[in-house]
Amino acid sequence: MIIDSHCHLNMKDFKNDLDVVVDNAKSNNINGMLTISTMLDDFKMVKNISNKYQNIWYSLGIHPHNVDEKYK
Repeated sequence: MIIDSHCHLNMKDFKNDLDVVVDNAKSNNINGMLTISTMLDDFKMVKNISNKYQNIWYSLGIHPHNVDEKYK
């Protein structure tokens, strides 16, 4: 079983073809994906993606490049 443990399915590059991306992964024997948020503002979007597709999970985190004074 192959799991992509780090992808960013909420990127604007996938906005119009996320279904195709997910189908391509499945047809290439990717059995699950963990879509990663890098900002708190991304949480709702990655959660919604996870809820829409089977075997896609999400994580919440803040990438060090996205930390500003309000998170310190």
